[in-house]
Amino acid sequence: MSEFFYTENGEKLGPFSIEGLKSEGITRNTLVWKSGMADWTRAGDVHELQDMFSTVPPEPVNQQSAVPPVSNTTQQQYASAGLPPKTYLLESILVTILCCSPFAIVGIVNAAKVEGLFYAGKHEEARRASLDAKKWAKIGLIVAVVGTLLYILFYAFVIGMAISNDELYY
Repeated sequence: MSEFFYTENGEKLGPFSIEGLKSEGITRNTLVWKSGMADWTRAGDVHELQDMFSTVPPEPVNQQSAVPPVSNTTQQQYASAGLPPKTYLLESILVTILCCSPFAIVGIVNAAKVEGLFYAGKHEEARRASLDAKKWAKIGLIVAVVGTLLYILFYAFVIGMAISNDELYY
């Protein structure tokens, strides 16, 4: 008889028989593993467990999500490793401080959410917060670089005009 383990909020639980898993109330998307499996897999994708879900309706899909869901493989890698996605907190802070870019503050806010969401079991939201933090840190850096270049060009123009005006008086 197969003994399965499953994960819940990043914690490995088990071993359980198939009947034990039924009583635990796992869903199709719960990650499970047993001896002989290469990696953690969604319970709905394990042939031995499919009978558990034949009468249970599928989980509702969040209709408001504009970001496409991350692949199951990526979610499994995060969940099995117990590691949250990259936060981009350091990058956001450096862009805010060194470039004086207020756009990177949005990156800091999103970066601060990543680990909390991940450890609360909200892996998809943690991934989105990570991507948003990365996006806003980049926007802050680009705005700061473009602003600095415009500042330099403006002063080069002003100095050029001052020099050309001085030549007229000599």
